[in-house]
Amino acid sequence: MKPYALLLLLLLSSCSRNYVDVAFVNVHPRDLASCHVRTPDPRKVCPSVGQKLYVSWGLPKANPCSATLHVYIRYGNGEQEHIEEPLDAKGGSLTICLLNDDYFCKCGFESCYVEILGNGGPLACWSHHLWEERLDL
Repeated sequence: MKPYALLLLLLLSSCSRNYVDVAFVNVHPRDLASCHVRTPDPRKVCPSVGQKLYVSWGLPKANPCSATLHVYIRYGNGEQEHIEEPLDAKGGSLTICLLNDDYFCKCGFESCYVEILGNGGPLACWSHHLWEERLDL
């Protein structure tokens, strides 16, 4: 009986919903569909190179408040950016593109931290495994 109770406890305690999902995607000319099927494509002449950051969220329906999405991005060259978006819907997505000259100047995305604030506190958060708060000396 104990093994079944332990298994049930483990299953119930390990189930949680992540309200924020983040994905980093590299953009390269070989990702164009026309490269795989060998068809003409004007984007092959000057293809985009860089990265895209996809942030998607889905808040519970029982959440009556208005919320704000905060995205903190750290680039490879050490710069940091803060993007703030008011959330009108319970679910949605945001795409942040870093392409061509911007990509090479900023050396790509290094890490990011995403949080949704509402009701005076955090509703959900996600952090890249390399994210740490910056210490200003």
